[in-house]
Amino acid sequence: MDVVTIFDTVSGHRLGRLPAQSWKWSRKVSRSGALEVTVRLTQDIVGLDLRERTRPWRTVLAVVSGNRILAAGPIYKRSWDADSEELSISCGDCLDLLKRRLVLPVAQRNYPGGEIQGSYGKWPLGWSINLTGTLSDIAASLVRISLIHGRLPIVLPSPVGGSNERNYHGPDLATVASRLQDLSEVISGPEFLFQPRLVNGGDRMEWHMLIGDPELMLAEHTWDARNRRHPMVKLSVEDHIESANGVFDIHKYPWNPCKLFRYVERLRKETLYSTCTSNGELILFGEFLHTEDRDDIL
Repeated sequence: MDVVTIFDTVSGHRLGRLPAQSWKWSRKVSRSGALEVTVRLTQDIVGLDLRERTRPWRTVLAVVSGNRILAAGPIYKRSWDADSEELSISCGDCLDLLKRRLVLPVAQRNYPGGEIQGSYGKWPLGWSINLTGTLSDIAASLVRISLIHGRLPIVLPSPVGGSNERNYHGPDLATVASRLQDLSEVISGPEFLFQPRLVNGGDRMEWHMLIGDPELMLAEHTWDARNRRHPMVKLSVEDHIESANGVFDIHKYPWNPCKLFRYVERLRKETLYSTCTSNGELILFGEFLHTEDRDDIL
């Protein structure tokens, strides 16, 4: 059974379960995904202190299925509808956390303020970052440096080594996310994705940074449409490539899983493992709803 679980953003520790009515998500390679969760006012949420447990940027919501996380993201917005008695919670992606962190050298942590002075028109010593290796190495190094300024439960790949070089100046005040996207947009730039995973028997979650070489090929894409309690009511896979077959949109219901699987298999061959990456952006969408009192679904 799929459940929505609350985790602490900084430590990754599990805080509890969120009795959600419905949820939907999108995942994007080299871009921010999204997760939308709806909570209805019922007896199940009494005493959960949702105001504290769903504080924006302090907590992460994750859709957990068994020992897997289907989608996750830090909360950035909440809205309450008094007429329907529903709380709508909007979540981003791990990349959104890196949009709030700057590419700053360690030397700038102790900068007291005032005029910046260097020699011969250059920044002071230690105010620039020089990174070498493959473009994938440089991408991982940008995230690694940001973790020096404040921890996040992110696991990075080991460096490979290469001849690429990038210089980043602290006073540019560029975000880590923008620099990652810059790397992904160069010719043969690496695709990347932050994959949420459960650890310690589900007591914690981590973000594993996956980096392509340059394409990012995930090992498995599986949707089980036979889940009767929380059926998938919509599946959409979009590959933003300028071609006639670039966008797919599927609406299938749980009583015909075989047909859905055939569509997914076709999409896997045509889209998920496409060798063309020019101006490409792979987006996965999913949506689940509780089936209680929903005659239009059953």
